[in-house]
Amino acid sequence: MKYDLLITGGLLIDPSQGINDQRDIAVSGGKVAAIEKNISAEEAKEVFDALGKIVTPGLVDIHTHIYRLVSYLGADPDLNCLAKGVTTVVDAGSSGALNFPGFRKYIVEACQTRIFEFLHVSDVGLTMGGGIGELEDLRHLDFERTVKVARENRGVIVGIKIRVPQDIVGQHGPQCLRLAKEISRTTGLPLMVHPGALPPNLSLIDVLGVLEKGDIMTHIYPPPYPPLLPRSSIFNENGRLLPEIQKARDRGVLFDVGHGMNNFCWDTAEEALKQGFMPTTISSDLTAASVNSVVQDLPTILSKFLHVGISLYDVIKYSTIAPSQILGKENEIGTLKVGAEADITVFKLEEGEFPLWDNIRPVKEQRVVKQLLKPVKVVKGGSVIQSS
Repeated sequence: MKYDLLITGGLLIDPSQGINDQRDIAVSGGKVAAIEKNISAEEAKEVFDALGKIVTPGLVDIHTHIYRLVSYLGADPDLNCLAKGVTTVVDAGSSGALNFPGFRKYIVEACQTRIFEFLHVSDVGLTMGGGIGELEDLRHLDFERTVKVARENRGVIVGIKIRVPQDIVGQHGPQCLRLAKEISRTTGLPLMVHPGALPPNLSLIDVLGVLEKGDIMTHIYPPPYPPLLPRSSIFNENGRLLPEIQKARDRGVLFDVGHGMNNFCWDTAEEALKQGFMPTTISSDLTAASVNSVVQDLPTILSKFLHVGISLYDVIKYSTIAPSQILGKENEIGTLKVGAEADITVFKLEEGEFPLWDNIRPVKEQRVVKQLLKPVKVVKGGSVIQSS
């Protein structure tokens, strides 16, 4: 047989190639071998009929937490990502320089999911407990050790991560952010910043001013943070998008959704979209707790953005080729170009009434979405992982 697998009749959405049309996809040797209108089923060992379904590149989630059994946040990536159509994930800072070797050995190398890491600037990553912020004590930030680990693990470590809410950094926010940016520059890796409820000595405008081309601000559609802020932090006192956000975007700063349990609000997203503030990437901020709460999985988050008015084509773009470009892997993953990794997700777009919450804060809202993306077949590197 010419092909190992043939997926026929589906609506292929592959923004990397500008495709939004019926196509057949053939797989051979773990790679995409052909994309054509009609490929003979007689040429393939296995055929899957995707008629009436949506076929996309395997999703890429650029913000997750999967250091299971070490970080209290850690979810199982194979169960909660790969089985849900997310073939590639980036862990956003669960490990730091001291505990990254364990993350590499017991998570990256032990899981089927393709995994990368944004290394936390705190040596201990997100393994602190008891309400102690990982950067309240600056002894947890070892500049030289973090640079060394990042350089020695290029290929797995693809960026640097810092969280700067007041309960994480105390009054050290400006200093920690400057050091994180210097680590980013020294290693040549992008910096991802989680702003949240910022300390009084660090404004969102200050954060944006540090970010450079290729850096990422995550959690871009948050709920308000009373009493620290009167409204969502991306807006000024008049409810208009901060002009510094557009200036940052103009110089190449990237903006990630990072939904999570506390970092998404329907109203914030709708108002921001109304003012033209689109995300660069849509990510889940998946954790062990959120898989059974407001997040569930990345396809559920994409369904929420269908509800607030982003097109199906664009939500797939923001969760495939956009994150793969950030990783510098746009010819390997997040795409179904011939020769790319055969990472493929087949979805059913279910119609009905599906109640979903935006966050778990006291100020939260449930909405009923009318469309829900459900994976029915997942292929990674040419191998069928899940099928229903």
